[in-house]
Amino acid sequence: MNRVPAEFVREIRTHNRQCVLAAASGLFLGWLAWVVLYAAGTGAVLLGATVVGGHEAGLPGWWHPAAAAAAGVLLAWGGVDAWRSRYRPPRDGPVVGWHLVPDCFLLAPRLTYGIAANLSARIRLRKDELAECWRLLCWIAENGRTPAHSLGSDFSCPATLHKALDCLSVLGWIDLHRGEDGFFYLLRSSRAEELRGLADGDPESPEDERQGQ
Repeated sequence: MNRVPAEFVREIRTHNRQCVLAAASGLFLGWLAWVVLYAAGTGAVLLGATVVGGHEAGLPGWWHPAAAAAAGVLLAWGGVDAWRSRYRPPRDGPVVGWHLVPDCFLLAPRLTYGIAANLSARIRLRKDELAECWRLLCWIAENGRTPAHSLGSDFSCPATLHKALDCLSVLGWIDLHRGEDGFFYLLRSSRAEELRGLADGDPESPEDERQGQ
């Protein structure tokens, strides 16, 4: 039961690959969003200069410094918004309305910050940490409702325990609940049968072991 199944390691590897692909997609979409904002601003400035000057005008000298300053303001705004809404569920409002205007301006910063968020969501475990992660999953499955404060007595390294809990939560194996006696972890019922199949399956191969690190 304590030997790490190959399928569990492959699931981690697949998750990491999806994180990299999401970051690459975010890089392209973020670049595209910044280009659209720059093009819209440039068009507005050219139109204004043409209307004021009465003839076709070029970009004024202040436009590029102003555009850079505006990008910095948007990045700062996006960072504050990401920090304030990190635990807030998505808003449930009308599909169309003026409330979408800030979201349009924040699209480029959100995509930019999403690159780092996707890369940081990768699971990086050493061989010993991977074994502890699997042991923790089996422990929670066997004990059912597992109080969070009780895990420290069976898993002595707080850093490894924290990484293992993050890994299992990100992969969707366990959920953190709040009860009358405090917080507790519980195996997702939808994955209980899958866990039994993994426990009876083949242990990891050396190749899978290296990929999981």
